[in-house]
Amino acid sequence: MDFKNKVILITGASSGIGKETAIKFAKLGANIILVARRKDELEQVANELKEFNVVTLVSQCDVSKKEQVKEMSKIVLEKFESID
Repeated sequence: MDFKNKVILITGASSGIGKETAIKFAKLGANIILVARRKDELEQVANELKEFNVVTLVSQCDVSKKEQVKEMSKIVLEKFESID
């Protein structure tokens, strides 16, 4: 599948499987929305993704909190209009 310029939202993107998933999709040319509770770690991941020349958006969000998910969704849709 071609992921070039697709918009991918990854939860738990600050470390582990989420971080590695973000790197893999960035290598494939996808634009990445990094979501997790730890903003400082998300920023580090975003810095790592710069080498792939993709658009990244860092969104601090605890997905167990409905209001935070609503706010994150609003910001994501304002920037990208949709996610793939």
